[in-house]
Amino acid sequence: MFCHLRPFLLELHTGRGISFNCCSGKCSYIGFAKDLKRYFTRAMERAWKLLIPTLRAVRHYHRQSVTVPLLNRAHRVQWNVSAITNSSSSAQDHVKSGSSLSADVVEALKSAHKSDDILAIVQANELNGNQASLALSALKNSMFLSDQDRNLQSDTRFVTLIDTIGSDVTRLSTESLVNSLINLLKLDDGDPPVMHVLETECSQRLRAMTIRHIGFLVCNSPLLSKKLSSEALRVLQLRWKELNNPYLLKRLLKTSLQLSAVFAERLEDKTLEMVDHYSFQDLVDIAGYFTSARRISTLVMRAISYQVVAQRNQWEMSHLLRLIGHMGYSRYYNSLFLKEAVAFCKDGFTDCSTQQISEIVRSFGMLRMPETELFSAVITYLERHLADFSPSELQTIVSGLSMVNFKPPTEVVVRLVSEFESLTFTEQIEFCLALAVFDGSSHDQLRRVFESADDIKEIMDSDKAWHIPTQLKLLQLNTYAKAECPGYDGPYLPAEVTRYPKVRGLSQSNLQKDVVAKLEALLGDKKFLNTLVGIDSGYVIDAEMAVSQDGTPYSGIDYNISSNSADHSPLRKDLTHGITRVAVIVNGPACYLYNSSELTGRRLLMLRQLQALNYHLIPVPFKEWSAMTSDSKKMEYLQQKLEGIVKLS
Repeated sequence: MFCHLRPFLLELHTGRGISFNCCSGKCSYIGFAKDLKRYFTRAMERAWKLLIPTLRAVRHYHRQSVTVPLLNRAHRVQWNVSAITNSSSSAQDHVKSGSSLSADVVEALKSAHKSDDILAIVQANELNGNQASLALSALKNSMFLSDQDRNLQSDTRFVTLIDTIGSDVTRLSTESLVNSLINLLKLDDGDPPVMHVLETECSQRLRAMTIRHIGFLVCNSPLLSKKLSSEALRVLQLRWKELNNPYLLKRLLKTSLQLSAVFAERLEDKTLEMVDHYSFQDLVDIAGYFTSARRISTLVMRAISYQVVAQRNQWEMSHLLRLIGHMGYSRYYNSLFLKEAVAFCKDGFTDCSTQQISEIVRSFGMLRMPETELFSAVITYLERHLADFSPSELQTIVSGLSMVNFKPPTEVVVRLVSEFESLTFTEQIEFCLALAVFDGSSHDQLRRVFESADDIKEIMDSDKAWHIPTQLKLLQLNTYAKAECPGYDGPYLPAEVTRYPKVRGLSQSNLQKDVVAKLEALLGDKKFLNTLVGIDSGYVIDAEMAVSQDGTPYSGIDYNISSNSADHSPLRKDLTHGITRVAVIVNGPACYLYNSSELTGRRLLMLRQLQALNYHLIPVPFKEWSAMTSDSKKMEYLQQKLEGIVKLS
């Protein structure tokens, strides 16, 4: 019956067979491929056209349901969602996969919650490989849900369990094989021989696996060997059209966005294709995955925002605030979504917890949205229920208001000043910097921050990426204390740490590149400009130059305008008397409040501090620059800005 199927049902690796699982039993046909690649290149189209009718004939012949993995290429299959979202397989999955699992053993494993109980079941029963795989899944779950010691190598029962899986590896179902490998890697820090055996078997079966199993391997790529991980990723991309389960895609987005740029782009495309299959909470999670991977995708965010608006009846305040935060990070604005979000927050904020109210202010502050009515309502509520808010929540509100130049209530500031010691060190920095926007930080709070020598040393000496924002804020606060606080006589940041941190990946936007290119053309040589200069005040200057009293620009190698001056002071560089420092500041869209021509609070603080450091500022607003359509107009615009300051060639 199967003779005419031989060309089409060969495995994609030499020497492996394909099994047809029937309700009445199991019949096998084994074919050996010698020139598989050459054959499939020539006959693939014909194969897929003939395969489905032939299998239907087989089903009619047996009068039973036949399940063939290769049918996944021709028909979309609705996978078991719970099996995708849970790393361990259920007993039902193992039974479907062909194991003769005893019902008593299944129930015992399901009811056991401690590793000793599970290992006792293993010891009391003679398990086959599929049953041992189910026991291993239960063991992994019990270990991860408790604080038990994960070192099982000394337990003979555990050794017997994995030996059973390893010795029965060729008879394991694919479900058992994949789950055994991942569970064992999660449980054990060592590298027993059975792991190599399981990875080898996975590699041999890889091309015959379902798309769900391949996707599960890719989701766990960091645990796998480099060889198996790359093979699984390659096969998944070759069979990309089969990926039609939204929950498998969500799992891949959570774990695999950072595997490669090309794969991330394909995940983005697939997300756009399947975005209407997700619930509101799923969409919030997906936006978070892109944020966590530091991958900004405007197309995905746009699709999510429109889909979320269509699902407004599913909105919950906590999830909505998470989504607003993700969009703030991505700097994506959808006016329709934001209008609905503001209305939702206005209607429901009085029923929110104090933490959610503080998050509302912080979220709209991050989005640079000066929602006056919403903020006024929050402040009115604050005045009536001030005692209900914790100092940490009040600090969050003050920081959010400072981002949009909204002055916080005096009662809130007074309470935070009186409970300053109850804030964490990072919160103290945030509070002082928020008040600095309004030129209101007191000497006592500054002194307490800079007297925390241990906390300062821990943060400023760190090379961790997540400490960089706090390092920059400390530098900015130090500049405020030195340049804008008359009567404050210290302490300050120690000189040895007062320098701009080493930041990888500083890059220019297209707007900045265009402005710099026109400046270089005006000056006649790029040697007169230093671009993307990180100064010890905690800011980055887009383009900096030094000019003499008569306006002659100096070459960058003739003076020190970098952050590595002799004393690392943010107030002085190694420039002689009479030389003027000129800073060209490109104010892009992110420097302004949403839908406004007003700069954000932090941007205004930066400009104020640079002026206090005796920089001559030349601001270039993006709206003015974008309005000029020709290079000649842009050159003329910059020439007018530099007139009387720099002598042009």
